[in-house]
Amino acid sequence: MQEPNYEDPLNHDAAAVLRENPKMFESNVRRAMAGGYVGQTFFPR
Repeated sequence: MQEPNYEDPLNHDAAAVLRENPKMFESNVRRAMAGGYVGQTFFPR
């Protein structure tokens, strides 16, 4: 969990964001963990 691996992902969409835009990936993780939307998916707190 500390070092996500985009070469062998469970979530291919998240892996693509990590590979192409690590800052956006970090922002998405923070938003999901705090409770909110990432794309069209809602993550409850």
